[in-house]
This record gives sequence, structure tokens and C-alpha cells, in this order.
Amino acid sequence: MRGSIRQRSKGTWQIRLTDEDPVTGQRTWQSVTVAGRKEDAEKRLTEILRAKDTGTYVEPNKLTVREFLERWLRDYVATRIPKLSTRASYTARVRKHVIPTLGALPLTKLTPGKIQELYRVKLESGLSSTTVNDVHRVLHRALVYAVKLGLVARNVCDATEPPKRRRPEMATWTPAECLRFLATAQDNRYHPLFATAIYSGLRQGELLGLRWTDVDLDAGTLTVQQTLEKAGTAPRFGTPKTKKSRRTVPIPAEAVIVLRAWKAEQNQERLLRGPAYRDYGLVFTVAGGAPVSRHNLCRRDFATLTARAGVPRVRFHDLRHTSATLLLAANVNPKVVSERLGHSGIGITMDTYSHVTPTMQRDAANVLGRVLGAARG
Repeated sequence: MRGSIRQRSKGTWQIRLTDEDPVTGQRTWQSVTVAGRKEDAEKRLTEILRAKDTGTYVEPNKLTVREFLERWLRDYVATRIPKLSTRASYTARVRKHVIPTLGALPLTKLTPGKIQELYRVKLESGLSSTTVNDVHRVLHRALVYAVKLGLVARNVCDATEPPKRRRPEMATWTPAECLRFLATAQDNRYHPLFATAIYSGLRQGELLGLRWTDVDLDAGTLTVQQTLEKAGTAPRFGTPKTKKSRRTVPIPAEAVIVLRAWKAEQNQERLLRGPAYRDYGLVFTVAGGAPVSRHNLCRRDFATLTARAGVPRVRFHDLRHTSATLLLAANVNPKVVSERLGHSGIGITMDTYSHVTPTMQRDAANVLGRVLGAARG
């Protein structure tokens, strides 16, 4: 590639680039306009020629941030991201937070400063640091795709400082509160679901996607094979969150008893409804056999029963946190707890449940003192 510079008008210079195909010998021309002094144009030409030599040169284009992100959602997210909820989250972050602020900007003009300004504006508007951090992660992933396509030379998100995620204070129940809630929910259709959530620590989507073929009541185990992504007339099932999420979780005898009774009740319901029963083979269903709506479950049954039981108000997901917290507080090996939860590593477990570790450390110190005291005689 060769280049030349000529003045277009006062304070404006045109760089003319000439390239030749090594196979066909065909020549191509491009032009880049630079505002400023001739020295600025010469500097820009040197940068372009160096980038061409190192393979990092990106041809000038007029693609805007909006056009690129919509292309990314259509060509990459819609085809490469399997989980419906993840695709919806990416789309919401892009269209609600990034495009309104940066969408009109040419993609090649996107800078770390512009992105940093986006983070500041979003924080000042009241968006949580966790959500802004999520916006950063989605934009970073999109720009990885832009680099692969040769639309930009580098991922400018790498040079930004996104806000740190603030972990919300975890709400969990005591053993007594768990039992009080389950006693209150005894006559509710979803009592077996609530009990299984506490006794297994499975995620909500894993519970709602659980099939009887994944349950071994004789062995007392649940195997996570699929998740429910969307209920309704056309339910959608997906794969577990990660490789570690595909796991077999032992459950106590108390949970087995609850599930045996529920299975018999569900079989009776299936017989009574006959062909009208929508049989997906699921363990937990609405009255007609269809999958359970997360929204209805949480807003109607779970919230109502929580208030009636007089226990602290928590999210359904906090039943999973409760299960893990009770196990760790009882000094169950953290690696065992991590495997039950389907975490990708024990570090995630210990970081998530750091509120339990001070007590565990104190218990460990007391055990060590007793061991050495016994040796002393």
C-alpha cells in the first residue's frame, strides 16, 4: 500500500491510498480526510501504513454503532446463544442502554472515553453498578465480534474501567423458618416444589424443567438434564447453564417422601383429565400438566405463602441460597456444596457465601485447638 497527501481546503487534507492485489495486479484506491495541519495528515498516513504492515488496518466504513449492534444481535446472538433468557438480556442491554446513547456514532469513532461516559451517565441516572457492569460485558462481547469481522482494529472496552458489581445482601431462612413456611404451604399445589427447592438447592429453571425420568426415588437423586426457559402455550426448554450444571444431586429421605406422594397425586390427575392432560413428563406442573409460569409462581403462590407464614420476605432464588447456607453452616465440605449447586468452581461458592465463612473459620480454629489439646494429654 502506498499513500499520498493533498490539501482539499484550508485546514483539511486528503490521504489517497493505493493498493495492488498481489495475484491479479488489480489496483484499488481509498481516501481518508484529516482535519488539521499537514503534519497531522502525515502522522495519520504513517499510522495507516504501519497498521497495514502489521495486519491491523481496518478499512474506513460508515457503519454506525446502532447498525453494528443490530447486526450482532441478528447474526451472532440469535444464532449462537442458545438460552432464550440470555438472548433477551443481551437485546435489552443493547437497545435500552447502549444504542440510545452511542447508536449514532460511527463504529470506528467509538473510543474508551465515549464508553466511559456512557457508564457515568447510566450511574447518574440511577442504574445500579451491577446493571452497568452487565452493559459493559455485553458491549465488550459485541466488540469482540467486530474485531473478528475486521470492522475495528481493537476492542476499545478493554481500555475502560467499568463499575464494580455490588453483590446484593443475601436473604436466607433459618431451619425453623423453612419448616414454618413448608407447614404453611402444606395444602398448596406447589408444596412439593418448594420442599424440593430447599432440600436440593436447584435453580428455579432446573426445578421447573425437571422430568420424572430425571428422578430416581429409590436412589434418592435428581439429575439436571434440562431447564425451563419459557412456559405458556408453546413452552421452551433449554440445556443447563454450564457443563457443571449437568449434575446428579442426592436428596434426603424427607424430600423423597414428599415427591412419592406428589407423583401419586399427579398420576391420579392425569387419569382424570385423560387426553386433555398436556403431558410433558414434568415433575412440577399446573393443573393441566403444562409447565409452571415463573411469574405466577413467585408473585402469586410463593409471595402469598411467605406472608402467611410470617417468615422474612425472600425471592424464590433465595431458597437455593438458603439450602447452601444451611449446609455450609453445618460444616459440610464446601466442595460438596459447590457440586450440589452446579457451580463451575469452588471459588464461586466461597465468594457467594462468604457470609458463612467467618463462622466456619471459627469452628475450624476450635477443632484445631481440641486436636492439639488432646495430643497434649
